[in-house]
Amino acid sequence: MGKRNVSYLLVLPAVLLIGGFLYSHVLLLGQSLFVDGEFSLDHYMAVVSDSYYLGIFGDTFRITAISAIIVVAWGFPLAFWMVRTNNKRLQAFLIIVTAVPLLLTHVIKLYALVLLLGNTGVINEFLRAIGLIGPNESVRMMRNEFAVVVGLVTFALPFGVFTMASSIKRFDSGIEEAAMILGANRVRTFVEVTLPLVTPGLFSALTLSFVLASTALSTPLILGGGGVQMIANQIYDQAVIAFDFPKAATLAVTGLVAMTVILRTVAFVEKRFLFDGQ
Repeated sequence: MGKRNVSYLLVLPAVLLIGGFLYSHVLLLGQSLFVDGEFSLDHYMAVVSDSYYLGIFGDTFRITAISAIIVVAWGFPLAFWMVRTNNKRLQAFLIIVTAVPLLLTHVIKLYALVLLLGNTGVINEFLRAIGLIGPNESVRMMRNEFAVVVGLVTFALPFGVFTMASSIKRFDSGIEEAAMILGANRVRTFVEVTLPLVTPGLFSALTLSFVLASTALSTPLILGGGGVQMIANQIYDQAVIAFDFPKAATLAVTGLVAMTVILRTVAFVEKRFLFDGQ
């Protein structure tokens, strides 16, 4: 067998994977664009004219955006500390603590949050123990958007931290030293030198966290209960429970288009106001 034939065989798995991916999208489009064998936009008109589905799309992107912002705001100090600390043991500890959640399945982490946030969970039991709430009272932290946001942040945080850490590590700290030599204090150096130069990494972490959170299925199902509906849950319900595959395909394609528009808008804003400014 010649080298060229061997090369083709090595490429074959990737071709099959990409082909299957594209074929699935063609099937989605076909299910959503044809009614009784004829081309029609009736499915899309039914979705965009229904306030219920529009509300689910709005809730999905709002919850997702809040979760992504929290990931960046919470993860940036951790990523900065992880990269800049001179203590190698501390650095290794931070890396391990951040990476360990990636080794656990997401469902296990969600049920751990149930034990933490539930009415008889750790937090409520602690509040009862110190007398902040009565013995028969509880702070409602489950089956609402708060629980879903906590779950989404828990899921996306490691990805966001490592993305930002990679950007910070590429940053030349000598630029900060030059700024301080020229008279800038640490706060001014961070605000006017460090932060602008690592902002592309923050945008990357924000975008990645948004994408990961927007496709969540188990998080709103377990932590939100029936109180929080996101688009992935609605697609699942239509396809698996109602067996309405055209409606599920329409919701999936609509969500994909909406996500693409949002990501392209973020990319445009990043390029227009960030890189042009630099």
